[in-house]
Amino acid sequence: MDSTSAILISLALLAAIARISYVLYRTGRPLRGQKSLEPLSTLIVLGSGELVHSL
Repeated sequence: MDSTSAILISLALLAAIARISYVLYRTGRPLRGQKSLEPLSTLIVLGSGELVHSL
């Protein structure tokens, strides 16, 4: 693995951790102090992206 691949993998992991942290922060408490009637739902889609490279 060359240094470019290592940097890209590190950035992807950092972005994923930041996004998960943000979602957990936003779902952990009501928006702007208001009580929400329903819990917030989140859809997480995982994939390798191989389809994009094969087109």
